[in-house]
Amino acid sequence: MNKKISILMSFVLLLTCSFTGCSGQNSRTFTALGKNITITIFEGNDEILGKAVELVNSLDQKLDTTNAESEISRLNASGGEPFEVSDELLAVLKYAYRYAERSEGAYDPTIGAVTSLWDFENEMVPSDESIKEALKTVDYNNMVIDGFNVTLKNGAQIDLGGLTEGYIIDRVAGLLKQEAYFNAVLDFGGNIYTIGQENYEVGIKKPFSEGGISATLLLNDGAAITAGSYERFFRKDNKLYHNIIYPETGMPVNNELESVTVVCTSAVEAAAYSHAFFVLGRERATSLANSFMGISAIFIENDGKVYYTRRLALDENNRLYVKEEE
Repeated sequence: MNKKISILMSFVLLLTCSFTGCSGQNSRTFTALGKNITITIFEGNDEILGKAVELVNSLDQKLDTTNAESEISRLNASGGEPFEVSDELLAVLKYAYRYAERSEGAYDPTIGAVTSLWDFENEMVPSDESIKEALKTVDYNNMVIDGFNVTLKNGAQIDLGGLTEGYIIDRVAGLLKQEAYFNAVLDFGGNIYTIGQENYEVGIKKPFSEGGISATLLLNDGAAITAGSYERFFRKDNKLYHNIIYPETGMPVNNELESVTVVCTSAVEAAAYSHAFFVLGRERATSLANSFMGISAIFIENDGKVYYTRRLALDENNRLYVKEEE
């Protein structure tokens, strides 16, 4: 039995259901993390939705680098001195270090000095000199974790990227499961987590299109997180500049990829690997994804072709689904 979701990754979810059991769905839409978020619980109530919204907002306040008063902003302003962090920030930073190691720096949380140079709102390209100077601070080993104390060495600045969102999604999913709600959909601006064993049809956005879909994914009890060059970008002098930055050059990644969607049971893991896989490129990313248990990836290249890793297959209706591990 399938529940159909018309989703354009990184856009707002529109939830419809193909069977009468969905009549008890309860949703809450609000703004946090700089995007529209919709939490839908089948047979849920306003109380649990209120708890979920409160959790998102509280974590957003701690982990938002655009808020000068947030905990992570105060860490970035600590000037290389040990800074005592909360349980939540410690957890996210440990995740960040883990995935930086596993991706050999393709995902690097210490890239903040570089990413802060890029002004996408005003379409400004930073100077070569400023990028070169900022790159000196980029090395995930510059983030030293000792108990609850975190020290940023050599001028390192933290930019967690989508990892923050992935962590918050996992925390909300954990809350719902703890409260015995096992049938729900979390839509964080088009990044999706489904709870339950029903198959949800997730349409993966055709990059740079107005409503087009490149592929359909059947998702159950897990996350589908996308990194795409079309999400935040500008064009200048016939050149595309987007916000997925190569840690070694400080410039937007320039390969044939336009989007990478990672499917797994953890949203924080999917967020880290979608970014890392985009940086690595399809061939290297495919090899890495196939070496990990429980990680699947869908690649869309600039010629419109769709590729996917070996744990994914097409069903009789041309929908991608995750195969059982061999």
